[in-house]
Amino acid sequence: MIRLAEYDDLFDIYKLVCVLESIPLNYDHFKSIYVKELKNQDSYFYVYVEDDKVLGFISLYVNEFLHHDGKTGEIAELVVDQNHRGEGIGSDMISFIIQMVLNTQANVSA
Repeated sequence: MIRLAEYDDLFDIYKLVCVLESIPLNYDHFKSIYVKELKNQDSYFYVYVEDDKVLGFISLYVNEFLHHDGKTGEIAELVVDQNHRGEGIGSDMISFIIQMVLNTQANVSA
């Protein structure tokens, strides 16, 4: 199931993004940005959850850029738990985001 990320997902998302970046990130900095962006109406954080476990994370930022005519949705992070790769979770999350963006009439870039 794909749903909006919540504050309680913070540590699970932190662990996934550390794997994505291949380094341990500064947790306090990560937390401050995460909490700020959860409140931002132009930031969308989604998680893929199965059996109450976060298996994937995707972030979408909607902005206006000089080189696009209108709002643009940009995927900044996409990561799937290493033990669940190849199961279509990432593809499902991208399809979900594309459909959401199309419904809001923004352009999509990755």
